[in-house]
Amino acid sequence: MGFILNREQIRGLINEGKLAELIDLGITEQQIREALSIRKADWNKMKEDIPELKELCSKASGLGYLEAQATLLKRAKGYYYTEEHQEIPIDISSGKPIGSGKLIKEKKWCPPDPDSLNKLLSMQLLASLKEND
Repeated sequence: MGFILNREQIRGLINEGKLAELIDLGITEQQIREALSIRKADWNKMKEDIPELKELCSKASGLGYLEAQATLLKRAKGYYYTEEHQEIPIDISSGKPIGSGKLIKEKKWCPPDPDSLNKLLSMQLLASLKEND
């Protein structure tokens, strides 16, 4: 089976942060490649052609198992984070900004994600099965 996604579509996934999000969840490079139905040889060729993909893949292999578990657990439980944005007043008549505005910091809640808990439990189950082999 050849490419289902072309190079531009892969670049789009990278630019949208979709691949980085999967890697942050602890998904391996192989799992991503298989989910996208891309042969290993084709994937390796894409990594040569797309430096951003190569960089993401090196991050995926460097992301430790414990770090992936901690990330999944955090997402499964929910967490607070601070979002920052610049609020700049606009002159209605000219449509131009007035001054530099002010920095707004908001504390936000990311609700628990049950899928993260499922992924965490799956990882732990696979690890225990590998240990018993």
